[in-house]
Amino acid sequence: MTVILRLICSAGPQPTLMLLGTATVVLKGVHLLSIMGNAGTFQRSVRQICTDTEIVYHVVHLIFCFLGLSTHSFFFSVLLFDVYREETLLNVIRSVTRNGRSIVLTAVLALILVYMFSIIGYFSFMSLFHKRTRKSRCSSFSTVGRVSQIIVTSQYGWTANMERIMKAQALRDTSTMGYMAAKKHLEINSDHPIVEALRVKAEADKNDKAVKDLFMLLFETSAPAFHASRIYRMIKLGLGIDEDDVPAGGEEAKAEEEIPPLENDENASRWRKAIKRVNYSFLLE
Repeated sequence: MTVILRLICSAGPQPTLMLLGTATVVLKGVHLLSIMGNAGTFQRSVRQICTDTEIVYHVVHLIFCFLGLSTHSFFFSVLLFDVYREETLLNVIRSVTRNGRSIVLTAVLALILVYMFSIIGYFSFMSLFHKRTRKSRCSSFSTVGRVSQIIVTSQYGWTANMERIMKAQALRDTSTMGYMAAKKHLEINSDHPIVEALRVKAEADKNDKAVKDLFMLLFETSAPAFHASRIYRMIKLGLGIDEDDVPAGGEEAKAEEEIPPLENDENASRWRKAIKRVNYSFLLE
């Protein structure tokens, strides 16, 4: 036990598990051959070998060892059932249970207890089971074959123009805004070259800030107001205009408040230099 704990601390759980699995395969193979040789298995028929309980048990044990090494280490957990052969455990089972029906009822009780404790654990640590994501302006996502992506609305509820008019009403009924406003749906064309290239880059590096900005810009092309506000912000950065100098209020200010920030604000100076080059080129012309 001390050697195993030292291996886990030094090499890690996965290499230690693979080392123990390899040792189990070798020892189990030698043990199986010795059993077959001592029991005269080679002189028996195939039917007699298949009906031998001890040989079948060790063969199944060896198969799960191979599956744990080749497929997934989860198969090693099946080997825990080998504890039933422990003499102390057998004595406890004999003292607690007297027949097969009692064993079944005890197992059912254990399953019920595990299920109840799992529910209690889930409700106690519910926050650990939920992943926080950025709030989206779309209610659902689907695939589309027309363009790279587009935001559409359902056939029910107000149209976009009617929704804009109702929001501008001074005496509007806010209780009707929730169910009368049309739901926004983001349709994505998974076969589009841009979407495919972004998917490949995102799978290569999930923390690539440039890819996240490209995804956000691609989404904002479907929402002209947000896309225009993003362009205005880039122009302000290029011209060196502070946001405090711009009058607050209006549709542009509201749209800018809802736009998420760029993933890499350090690139602001690069945008500023690029826009200055464009301005200089126009002056030279």
